[in-house]
Amino acid sequence: MKKLLSIAFLFFLFACSDTQTPDLPAPAKVIMVPRSDDMAEVERGIDAVPESDGIQIQWYDLHDRNVKSYKIYRKNENETFYSLVKTIDLETAFPGSDTTYIDAAADLKLNSYNYYCVIAVNKDDMEGQPSDTLRYKLLSKPLTSNPNGEISGMPKFYWSFPVVPDSFILRIEEDFTGRLHFIRKFRSNYDNEYQELDLSQIENPPQFNSTLWYKWRIDIIGPEPQSSGAESDWLSFKKVN
Repeated sequence: MKKLLSIAFLFFLFACSDTQTPDLPAPAKVIMVPRSDDMAEVERGIDAVPESDGIQIQWYDLHDRNVKSYKIYRKNENETFYSLVKTIDLETAFPGSDTTYIDAAADLKLNSYNYYCVIAVNKDDMEGQPSDTLRYKLLSKPLTSNPNGEISGMPKFYWSFPVVPDSFILRIEEDFTGRLHFIRKFRSNYDNEYQELDLSQIENPPQFNSTLWYKWRIDIIGPEPQSSGAESDWLSFKKVN
């Protein structure tokens, strides 16, 4: 009888400990990565992206093993309420994608401000406090045309865009490594449809290795440089002589 009572008591203790586990604490507030300067070698924080008509946002890892996901909310300046645009599941996210999101959804509106916040969710489905709100106005992309492919002589760059900026940035990287090769800001020539830049006509032009391929793009500086802009698609070229 004593043995049966001891077993029953142990079962009672196990049952109590299983049902009275305290709830997990709410996750900490997500901290957003500050936006880097337009001329930075590595671009961080909220920004346009060259791969699509999209907006990138980034935040810091909370280093909390009880956090299971992040929820990203967005609101356009013409909307009243925030909408959930993405839930990132940390168990299935690829490394590097768990603290970065590129919003290229079909309903993303160009040429107006979009506001973002991020919320961490723990394994009890409890949400933390919303992050600070970030905003960005994605402008229409410039359309690049040349150089593209093998070229001779110093490259001349040609592109067009529907909205005339005050200034733009030419960014050139090594195509294979992504290493920054040249970056400089220029004033616009205020042509609504067509822009060109002959590197042979500028001071201290870059030199190009004939064994390497390079990629280039044009970044538009928006009316509020820290919260608006656009980035063209990449084009690649190689100087053969």
